[in-house]
Amino acid sequence: MNINLFYSICILILISIFCIFFLKLYKKTNSLKIYLILLTLISLNLYYSSHSPITSYPDTLPIKETIHMTDKEIVYTIVKQELSYHKNKSLFANGKIFDYKDISVYSVSNEPTIYSVVFSIQSGDDDFWLPGNGTKQENNWIINKSNYMQLIKEKDYYRLISIGTGL
Repeated sequence: MNINLFYSICILILISIFCIFFLKLYKKTNSLKIYLILLTLISLNLYYSSHSPITSYPDTLPIKETIHMTDKEIVYTIVKQELSYHKNKSLFANGKIFDYKDISVYSVSNEPTIYSVVFSIQSGDDDFWLPGNGTKQENNWIINKSNYMQLIKEKDYYRLISIGTGL
């Protein structure tokens, strides 16, 4: 079961139990109004907690920040930015991860701008982070997920572009 769906169902069950308890506690004529106000506030809270603010995807790094870095270190830094971006998403947002670890960057022979990146994530959304070439383990960890990335130097920054899981 998708973990976001599970959380949504749990929250809806808790809200229903709370509302039933609240109505039984206050059997006055105004209880329906209070119930509707509470339900509206809770629904708005759920809606806004499930939608992340629109921010630009962190797939770039300014050249001025990379003066003493190797290309591998630049790739590592951008991948870490991207994973942090997904980790900082709101609870029900698409692509949410709870943690990441073990980021490794390897050069690809005969391809000076292409790198193999391997990392592990604790997925919050199975549909977004399908294991693919990684190994799914307990607690939604996907170990040794890999991707090929191309590092491109543009005007004032480096950009990392995903090529796919195979060359």
